[in-house]
Parts: sequence; structure tokens; C-alpha cells
Amino acid sequence: MVFPEKEKIEEKLSVPTYNPSDEEKKNLQFLDKRVLQLKEYRSSKLLNNTRSIEDIWGDADRDFQPHELNFSKNKRLVSDDEKGLRSRFISVGEENGWQSNITTPDLYVKVNTSLSILVGQNPEATFEPFLKKYEANTEIVYGNWRHSWEVSNGKGELSKMIFNLGKYGTGVMRTYPKKIVMKKRVLKEYYAEDSKKNKYEEKDIVKYNDLCRESLNPWQVWVSDNGRPGDYLSMDDWYFEKDYSYDKFIQEFGDYANSKFVAESDLQENNEENPDEKVSNTITVGFYENQVKDIYAIWIPKVKVLLYESPLPNDDGMLSLSITQWTLRDDRCLWGIGLFEIIRNDSVLFDKLLNMTMDQVTLSIYKMFFYKSIDLIGNEGVIKLVPGKGEQVSDPASIKFLEIPGPGQDAWNGLNFIQDRKDNLSGVTPQLSAKFSGKTLGQDLQSKEAALERMRTPLDYIAAALQQEAYITVSWQKQILSTPEIIEYTDKETLILALKEFELDDQEIAAYLQEIETQNPQSEILFNGTASENGQDVTKQYANVYKQVPYNSNNLIESEEKRFYRFGVNLPIGRLDWKGIIKIKPQSVLVPSKELMRRMKLELFNIIAPLIQTMVATPDLIPFMLPPLKITVKTYDEDPKEWFDERALMEFAGQKIQEREMLKQEMLQMEKLKQVEQSAGKAQEEKQPLPAGQPMGETQIPQEPLFINK
Repeated sequence: MVFPEKEKIEEKLSVPTYNPSDEEKKNLQFLDKRVLQLKEYRSSKLLNNTRSIEDIWGDADRDFQPHELNFSKNKRLVSDDEKGLRSRFISVGEENGWQSNITTPDLYVKVNTSLSILVGQNPEATFEPFLKKYEANTEIVYGNWRHSWEVSNGKGELSKMIFNLGKYGTGVMRTYPKKIVMKKRVLKEYYAEDSKKNKYEEKDIVKYNDLCRESLNPWQVWVSDNGRPGDYLSMDDWYFEKDYSYDKFIQEFGDYANSKFVAESDLQENNEENPDEKVSNTITVGFYENQVKDIYAIWIPKVKVLLYESPLPNDDGMLSLSITQWTLRDDRCLWGIGLFEIIRNDSVLFDKLLNMTMDQVTLSIYKMFFYKSIDLIGNEGVIKLVPGKGEQVSDPASIKFLEIPGPGQDAWNGLNFIQDRKDNLSGVTPQLSAKFSGKTLGQDLQSKEAALERMRTPLDYIAAALQQEAYITVSWQKQILSTPEIIEYTDKETLILALKEFELDDQEIAAYLQEIETQNPQSEILFNGTASENGQDVTKQYANVYKQVPYNSNNLIESEEKRFYRFGVNLPIGRLDWKGIIKIKPQSVLVPSKELMRRMKLELFNIIAPLIQTMVATPDLIPFMLPPLKITVKTYDEDPKEWFDERALMEFAGQKIQEREMLKQEMLQMEKLKQVEQSAGKAQEEKQPLPAGQPMGETQIPQEPLFINK
């Protein structure tokens, strides 16, 4: 019999010992030192503050979840079984368990209110190319950027980033290419009488293969101390950690050679400092990026195993990090100030005043009374106020209730004052949660618009982070869409099966086969190799397959029915080259208000419609009126392309001007022709001979005879 403990020991001993090479030792020493510096910087007291950022985050975690106040450390958990009330802590040896100890979940409410307002849809942006040669590629690059937000569930990850942003004051997002391949046994033959006879075929299923956006919890992120808000290039490096189950770790990192040095048994040992605390079955993996030294590393910090080290995988040398702040703590610090720090002191004062008010209400309703007894007043004549409790008195005249007045209006005014103060300081007002007090719709719309203006600062910081993320996305897409995957095949049948795995249609497969059979210089075949299978030499061939991308546009390719394309096949790789300015529309991520949107679009239409009408009526004005027209549309955070076609207007202006010139030329030609005809008529009259005997200039009139012989 083998005991479980012995099995763990044998399993641990079976794992090979990690002996890093000289290069790996050098990289491990650098990682160990640099990661420690990053962690010490975050845990230190920032900017001469009395507390570290981690202390503030810890308080935010405790304050975020709805909870009760604790009056003293000497507490006991009791429950009322008769009334079915839930258990609660009361002070032992004291009769103040009746006192109110509630806390208002202000942080919880305000964070979720902000989340419900700030994340309503995927962001919109305008792409403005730097040079004319990039103008033709702008539409493709913009379409790929929008499509990536849909595929990667960008809205969900943006919601989590803004959640952390409001709670901690800092939001972090990572953008990187991700591919998940799962080994799956697919049923080929089924035997109902004996499932053991079932035959399966093992296949690789690609569960995800695209650009990925991932929100990271600030607790798991460490950034360089020289990073400055809004200055992406000032941040030299950053480091983050993620927890994986052992099976997930093997699935994602099992192909790395050094993954075999990480054993599951290493993670199931007890904590030496706290023997009763069990370590969860997770592996913490660290990721480090440095854009100055051009380093990308993956390691296991617990056992000091380097899984992977290379230059930055991004061809443009960009970090995969996007970081933003709710409000700035300092222009020298990347860790911002969140809602917790803004309303913390007022929340403490509000809870104190609220509990005192509720205690007063309790005493005024559930009155204390006095009754006759032979016992003396105990405890040195001090009577503790307890609702509904009877106290012995020496006067037997009657039982008297202790009349305690309820809280006056000042108490409620004070609570309202503090609540309004918290709303104003945080910027998360009741109007953001659809709580209006106006008498008309216009007043309510104005109130909500004013409330959104208070959110302008965090919204601008979010837009700045999304703008940086867009540059990272464009860089990654240029790399992953222009880099083909290599498939391996031995004959025509295996090639067709491999191409079908990449979801190529019959037409594309036929084109590949024709290209390979004709041995065209443009062929996708890279090279051949000889391998041995079952004792026989087999020639293996390799071909490139580019990623297919959907896009709804009729301007990219000739066929209007086709909505998919592959770079290197349908479009040249050069169409991915793009440099320019990306501007995120801050209002685009907000939850749209149908009424506000309707009013805004109607107002914009009423402005630009007469202008376009005037331009159409007077084509000469089109080149001069287009710039102010575009500025007017952008003022409303709208895309001018969605409101008018600039190219069509310019073509219309050119056509009308050309038609007018042609008409003018025709009129001139007709005038010249008329003049020529008139000149020719006069010349003809001048050249006609006169009858003999008639003087020039006189007209001969025939005369009838005076007499007619009958």
C-alpha cells in the first residue's frame, strides 16, 4: 500500500532539477532584482504620503463590500431563534447590542453607477493618416480595429477596467495576440452495447485565435517609478502576475521546454508561516516587459524558473499596457485617486451621524420605563438607556416612561448635507442614476447633461487610455494579419484536410491547389523536407495560410457579395501599413440617452441641412464651405463621413462647374455660328447681280398694262 504522502514525495522527486544555463542565470538575476524594485516602489509611501498605495487599496476592498460597524473587539456572534433574525456581533458584557451599526455602501453604489454610465458600447474613433499614401489604407485599418473589439469582448474587459478605475483610482488593460488550442478526442465510431469499443480521433481545436484585450487587477500590476501619466514613452518597463490552475498552466505553457521543471506537488504544500493555511492549487506566472532593454520574459517567481525570454514580440517595440487614472494623484505618479479616497472621510462622518440618528429614533419609539421595587438603584446610581427595558425605582407612585425626543430636523438636514457633499465631490450625482427632480423634460435633460460634465475628467482619461490602446491594436494587427501560419502536408488529400481546418472555402482551396500544381513563382510552398514515418521516407511540404478577416465594405474588393478577405491573397500585405493620429470619441463609450441623442442629431441636422442645400445650389461655394461644415459636425462628436459624402460633393461641384463651362462654350459656339451665318447672309446679298438697266440701289417693280385688249 502506498500512502498519499509518499506518492507526493515520489512525484516531487520525479520532477527534473532545474539547472539554468549561464544566459538564463543572468536573466533570472535581472528579473529577481528588478521585480523586487518594482514591488518595493508600490508598497512604499508615495510622494511623502503617510500611507502606501497598497494600504489605501486594502481599505477600499474592505469598504466596498456592504458591512456593519464594529464597536469593540470584544464581540460575540448571537442570533434570535424565536424571531428568525440573522446572526450578528454584539459586545459581550454590555447592553448596547441594540445600537445601530450600519454603514452606507456609498463606494459600492457610486462605482456601479459610474460603471453603468461610462460603459454602454464599444468606443468609436477617427483615424487621420499622416501621409497621402496611408489614406487608401485608413478604411481597412479602422475596420480591423472595430472588428477586434467585437471578437475580443472588449466591452466586457473595458467594464472591468473602469470598475477598478473607480474603486482603486487606477485602471489597467493589456492588449496582445492570444491563441488557445485544446486537445480534443472526437467520436468516430459508436458502440451502444460497449462504450469501451468506441473509437476516437484526437484533434486540435482552436478555441481562440485573435487579438485579446484583458483587464488586469491593479493588485497584480507593478509599473516603473519613472512613468508619468499621459506619457507612454516615459514608462520603461512593467510587470504583472496571473494565477493559473496546474492543468491550465500545462495547456498554455506546456510547449515551453522549462515547464517540466514546475511540478503540481510544489504548489500543494502547507504554508510554513501559517501551517493551518492551505496553499491553493494555483501557479503564479510573472510577465515582464521592458521597452528600453527590449526584453520580454515569462517566469515562475516562486520556484525561480525562467519559461521564456526574447525581445519584445511587438515589431514596433510597444508595450502591451494601457493604464489610466480616475483623477491624478500627482503628475509624477501613475497611481491615481479613486472614489474611495474622495468620499472616505465624509462617509465616516455620515455613518456616525446616521447611526446616532437611528439610535435616537429607536429610543423615542421604543421607550424605556421605570417601576416600583424594593431594590436600590444599582451601579452607583447610573442608569443605562436601553429601549424597552424596565428599571427599578424607589417611588411607588406609578410607572413612568422615559420621554426621549426624536431627532430634530437638524439631524436630517445634516445627513442630506453630507450626502450632497459626497455626491458633489465624487461627481457621481443622483442624476447619473436616472433620479430627476425637474418639472419638465428639458430640466431633467439639462440636469443629466450637467452631471455628465462632472464626469468629464475621468472620461477624458479613459479616452486617452483607449487611444493608446488603439495604437497598440493597429501595431499588433499589422503583425498578426501579415504573418501566415505554416501547415504541413504530404499529399493532396492531407493538404485539403489541413486547409479545411483553417476554414477555407472550396474556391480558395482550388486556388491553392492550382498554384501549387503549376509551381508558380508566387506559390505559397516554402520548402520541402524528408521525414521517416513507419520506416518509410515521406516528403513533407509546407504552405502558408493567411488569416481570414471579415469586413463589411464594398470598396475593398471587386465582388459585392464577398465580405471576407485574406491579406496576401485578396489584398496585398502593404494595405496594413498605416501611420496617423487616432482620436477616441469620449462620448461614444457612454450609455446612449435616446432622448438626448435624438435632440442632438435633430439639432445638427437643422444646422447642416441648409448649408448643404446652399452648397448644392451654388457649387462654387462647396470647396470653401466644406471645412467649416466638417468642424461643425465634429463639434457634436460625430463623424463627418456619416453625415455627408465629401468626395461626392466635390465631384458634384466639379461636374456642375464642368457642365457650366461646357454650356458656356456651347453658347459661345452658337453665338459665333450665328455671327458667321449673319456675315455669310450679308455677303450673299452683296454678291447677287442686279437686272440690266436698273440702277444700283433701286428696286424694279413690274407694272401691269393700262389697257387690256379683250
